[in-house]
Amino acid sequence: MNLEVKVVLLARFPSTKAYGVNTSHTLSAIRELGNGVEILSPTTLVESEYIGKSIKSILRFLIFYYTKNFYFSKIAFLLNSFFFLFLVKRLSKKWASETIVWSRSFLAVIMLPKRFRYFVEIHRISRGLKALRFLQRRRSIKLGAISLPLLDWLEKNLSKLSRIYCPMAIPESFLFTPSRKEEFVLGYFGSMKSSGQDQGVLTLLRQICSLSNEQFDGQIILGGIGKSGVEECSQVILKSKWKNRVTLIDHILHDEIPAYLSRCSALVLPFRSTEYHRVSYPIKALEYASSRKPIIAGETEDIVNIFGHNSVWYYDGSIESFLSAFQQIKDNNDIFSSKLEAAFNMARDNTYLLRTKRILEAINSIRF
Repeated sequence: MNLEVKVVLLARFPSTKAYGVNTSHTLSAIRELGNGVEILSPTTLVESEYIGKSIKSILRFLIFYYTKNFYFSKIAFLLNSFFFLFLVKRLSKKWASETIVWSRSFLAVIMLPKRFRYFVEIHRISRGLKALRFLQRRRSIKLGAISLPLLDWLEKNLSKLSRIYCPMAIPESFLFTPSRKEEFVLGYFGSMKSSGQDQGVLTLLRQICSLSNEQFDGQIILGGIGKSGVEECSQVILKSKWKNRVTLIDHILHDEIPAYLSRCSALVLPFRSTEYHRVSYPIKALEYASSRKPIIAGETEDIVNIFGHNSVWYYDGSIESFLSAFQQIKDNNDIFSSKLEAAFNMARDNTYLLRTKRILEAINSIRF
């Protein structure tokens, strides 16, 4: 394609958090497709040769203030973001008019020059998002919704802006043939909370710990749940018969996830149902699907939008429903293989390379 892409990120980069991993793989995919790409974030500008020492000092102070000032974090974030985008606007004077600006923030579209083409990834509905209504005449903007409910919201509220559906993705290295396990091991790999919203892990763990060995005769691995997650889960299993059957891991590097998935017989997406979750697209759904392992999932709108009804074993949040799904997997009936393949095919069609290619083709088609 030979495009020039500037990825504008308002948060710290590099980062081992989900957004940082997503950005790193996106940058690699853009390069692999034969395009030029540059990442701009507050932390990368601090190390940049394009801005002076005094400006760097101000930027360092704002980054420090945002990092340390928990009580006024929203104010600190806005100060940091506006100053950072002001600096990016100054740097953008040297960019070619064909440049593509790729960002997760609508503020980039508002503050940076009109002459560029813009792609904005929409991951959640924020109060300020409706400010884009004032820019609906600009044909240089493409919005990307990571979930179907988000796409529906954009169609209703920002109907004049061009938009596409761009679900989350996984690295191609995650696609592998699993090994078989004699002992049943149930795995969950992810955080205890997402943007402050509970992921339902503790609720499910308490439910399982109430079962007898005859009802659930396996091991559990909870990985990547953070130090506080390990402490919370330890309190649940400490006085139960499950303390020797649950493995708790606070941190897992993203590249290590396939190895942990291969240790499991089945994977679980706990039941949780809030407005935040309704419009979300949990990346672990794709990571699980890539492993060709059976998935027990809470039957919620976001998960059904991802998998449909023929790829996973759903439960309604009750322990009885969970045990029913668990038993169906152990029975390994006629639909077992077809469900695994359906989930795997969905993951295979959503690698970072394919996702990035689709997005760049959509942006490149913009004429204004």
